[in-house]
Amino acid sequence: MIQDQETEEVTGQYRNTNSKSKVRTLDRRKEDILAIQKTLRSQKKQQMQNLKSEKIYQCKKCARSYKQKAGLYNHQKYECYVTPQFPCNLCGKLFKRKSTMNRHVSHIHLNQKHNTSKTKYNCNKCSMVYNSSKTLNRHKRQIHAGVKQKFICDYCGYKANKKYDLGVHIISRHLK
Repeated sequence: MIQDQETEEVTGQYRNTNSKSKVRTLDRRKEDILAIQKTLRSQKKQQMQNLKSEKIYQCKKCARSYKQKAGLYNHQKYECYVTPQFPCNLCGKLFKRKSTMNRHVSHIHLNQKHNTSKTKYNCNKCSMVYNSSKTLNRHKRQIHAGVKQKFICDYCGYKANKKYDLGVHIISRHLK
């Protein structure tokens, strides 16, 4: 505080009586402005959420409605205003997109599933069959190993055959 000049307290704020300066309300004004801005932002956010919950863009041809204009645009461009022009050469079914027709031919007529492996891995100790060597090795390690691994809970002594199962146990029982 200033020592030479007289000061008086006015509603929790100080005013210099000698130089007749204005009341220092800058800090208070900032707080008020920030509070007002915060309420305005929350009101605007609420209005935006109300608009988003309503589907305001509607197709004139089929009456489907969308929350965003881009959804309506994609619908009109690829679905509603498009006539199927890609025929399947094997069954005659029509498709709107060439990629959909190609997927149809490979899955239905050629019986190709892209994610499956044709190689099968058989267990030599039992009748189990696996699609990868990794899963076969895990099976052998967990089921047919001479010494089976045990994972023990430090909290209660629970024993699990898999580390993952022990982790699930610890999370569900001890880390609530």
